[in-house]
Amino acid sequence: MAVSRCWKAVIFELLMEYKIGELAREFGITLRTLRHYEARGLISPRRTGTTRHYTQSDRERLRQALFAKRIGLPLAEIPAYLDLRQECDPSPCAKGELRQIYEKRLEKLRVGRAEIDETIAEINSRLSTL
Repeated sequence: MAVSRCWKAVIFELLMEYKIGELAREFGITLRTLRHYEARGLISPRRTGTTRHYTQSDRERLRQALFAKRIGLPLAEIPAYLDLRQECDPSPCAKGELRQIYEKRLEKLRVGRAEIDETIAEINSRLSTL
């Protein structure tokens, strides 16, 4: 079944193409950010002259890169993360590495949320004295 999904992805890949502005609008990022991600090797659009043509695969890698950034993964670690995510059916080893990444990021987010909750409580306390 996984092979079938991979073939569907390949066919879809051949049919769909995006321009830089379309992806920027869709993901709410700047053209500069897209160019930066390209320079870092996170995405590799095909070029016709100066026009970039992004595939469905580039779009998905961008979506995954933005998720990795949102959960606080350092930019230097995002390429390895993307490599783990690109398999149609990740190996048990890749799944284990992904699990470790997610668990580590989740713990950091929980700590951050606790710090934010404490700060909100302190601000509310100070506001009540005004």
